[in-house]
Amino acid sequence: ERRTGGERDVRGRGAGKGSEACALRARGSMTNGRPAPPPDLEYKAYADENDLPIIMDLVASELSEPYSIFTYRYFIASWPGLCWMAYSGGKCVGAIVCKLDDHRGVFRGYIAMLVVTKAFRKYGIGTELVKRSLNVMREAGADECVLEAEVTNRGALALYQQLGFIRDKFLIRYYLNGVDAFRLKLLLPQDTVDAKRAELPEEQRKRIENAAAEYEARLQKDEAAATQAQEAEAQEVADDTVAELKRLNAKLFGAGGQAGAKLPPLASPAGLGGMGLGGEATPLLPSRKAKK
Repeated sequence: ERRTGGERDVRGRGAGKGSEACALRARGSMTNGRPAPPPDLEYKAYADENDLPIIMDLVASELSEPYSIFTYRYFIASWPGLCWMAYSGGKCVGAIVCKLDDHRGVFRGYIAMLVVTKAFRKYGIGTELVKRSLNVMREAGADECVLEAEVTNRGALALYQQLGFIRDKFLIRYYLNGVDAFRLKLLLPQDTVDAKRAELPEEQRKRIENAAAEYEARLQKDEAAATQAQEAEAQEVADDTVAELKRLNAKLFGAGGQAGAKLPPLASPAGLGGMGLGGEATPLLPSRKAKK
């Protein structure tokens, strides 16, 4: 019995050590709280037109919003350096499509599409794709980066929140399927932006500065027009009020300002009770004789 008990005890301790070893191996296969990515996972920048149908098929199979070939060509052909792809086992499992241009005097990056196949989510692929695109935007001197995400897409909202994006606007029925959206925004460090902008070609730097100046002038013009419109509306209301008072004055006292027909006294039977059929005043209250 002692031997059996000892064997049981040893087995118990052995099982405990085995369980602990399994737990250690399990923790070793995790990266930042998520499963470790496949060992053959690699990231590639967009190369040429051969990559275009691959991205189109991936987006069409995973995203709810349909896009035409012209949309893909607009983004990818104009900003190929902001398009990244993730591969595993020789197959594309994730992609991101972005742009970077002037927006009302702000050098703004925009994430148009981010997609990862369901089987390869939770590996941090989407986060890595966004980081790579943001690095390119920072190097180009971008001021900010924005995107839209469905309010029901909790995974995407959590991903961008971890990267520092904030909810800037709420867009009602933004998507074709009727779902609302959040516009998310990430402000890039201004010191980095200024340093990178100083490295831009003079022509591009002047174009950004001119766009900013035009936007500021347009804002001032719009504010002046809004103020003028408010003043005109207030003056119109005042003129209408004065005209209405004059009309009422003429109706009550005549065009010459003299008193017209006197109004019946408020407390008189004619004023309160009205006139009977024979021209007699209708009593307001029954008399005591009527009660008797």
